[in-house]
Amino acid sequence: NYALYPQKTVFENMAFGLGQRKVAKELIRQKVEQAARTLDLMPYLRKKPASLSGGQRQRVAMGRAIVRDPQCFLMDEPLSNLDAKLREALRSELKDLQMKLGATFLFVTHDQVEAMSMGDKVGVLNAGRIAQIATPREIYSHPQDVFVAGFVGSPPMNLLAGELHDGHVVALSGRLRLALDGAIKDKLGGRTGPVRLGIRSENIG
Repeated sequence: NYALYPQKTVFENMAFGLGQRKVAKELIRQKVEQAARTLDLMPYLRKKPASLSGGQRQRVAMGRAIVRDPQCFLMDEPLSNLDAKLREALRSELKDLQMKLGATFLFVTHDQVEAMSMGDKVGVLNAGRIAQIATPREIYSHPQDVFVAGFVGSPPMNLLAGELHDGHVVALSGRLRLALDGAIKDKLGGRTGPVRLGIRSENIG
């Protein structure tokens, strides 16, 4: 539900907020047409929402926000009700739109593909708390904790219980013994004891 007025045209829906703010009619027309060109909605400005596809209605709702020139767009799972093919297409459109507008998009999603492919930075939430904020590559390759390691990725990271001893991690009842590189050894500072070893499937040769 994109909260569009069914009795109003696409143009009127996109212009509504500006009209409420008493913006001059000519400026409203310019802003609506500029947003419509960006969103490929020019052919639909005189149509009503009922005659549009789900993706087109979603773009109308976005256009209504764009004409107000916000510094930040807040999007709460905007693609969740679309079919897979349309969702994939709109991911690219949203990414292109963000680059055109130069605005911040705060995008909430349960879809890891959306988060990892669209975000410049990703925040992973665990029980309402931020577990990690980083680039998609850093989230995937260097998870902050066991939750992020097991949550991000398909398949998720393999997690093994092990023991840290003398610069090595020993797991699988001693059958696996891995030497730590210098940077990790320095970071651990000579610590010993139980650890969780995380290995991505693609790194197993």
